[in-house]
Amino acid sequence: MGTSYQNVLVVGEFADVVSALTDLGGNAWLLPAGPGRVAVLPRENGYGYADADAHARLLSAKLGTLAASNSVVDSDVVFIELYRNGEHFHSYVSEQEFLVDWFIDGDGASRYRLGGVEYPADAPYPKGPGGADPAVFAPFGVGPVDLDRLGAALRGEDGDAVLAEDLDHSIMEALHLDPAGLRTAFRWAAEEDLPGLVRVKPRADRA
Repeated sequence: MGTSYQNVLVVGEFADVVSALTDLGGNAWLLPAGPGRVAVLPRENGYGYADADAHARLLSAKLGTLAASNSVVDSDVVFIELYRNGEHFHSYVSEQEFLVDWFIDGDGASRYRLGGVEYPADAPYPKGPGGADPAVFAPFGVGPVDLDRLGAALRGEDGDAVLAEDLDHSIMEALHLDPAGLRTAFRWAAEEDLPGLVRVKPRADRA
């Protein structure tokens, strides 16, 4: 198996994001990802999965700001969901083929589902990146963002980005973000490796 992780990027001041997540009863590590940008690493459930989408939605609503959930699955694909003021407004996937859900129908024939619609096995389906619009992602960056460089990263055109986590790294660097927290997960976070980490715990877990 490859690398998998889920985390959140929030546009906001670090202290404000810590306070908002505390008020929401969150359970996560937080780390600065650049001036006015915060990486949130939610704690995983018993299946090793962190609900980054819910954290992005709730934090963007609480703070009235932008937030992005960021997920890498088995080193194969990157999913990013963008939120504004608690509302989802854009989806990105580094390879649309991973959205295709294959199954065998009642007659024993192969079919697939895409976007809730069923298709025969020989019907064409989209491949390559989806939602790779650099102008949509630019507001999440720090300072002037080179849209050409960001677009190339989103399309996977960086020759060094072999694995999904490398592509994720390229996207974060094109946004001038510190990728340290945005390429990790709660379960891997260690204060000695990531200076500046702050832990938020639910009230019931606080000493």
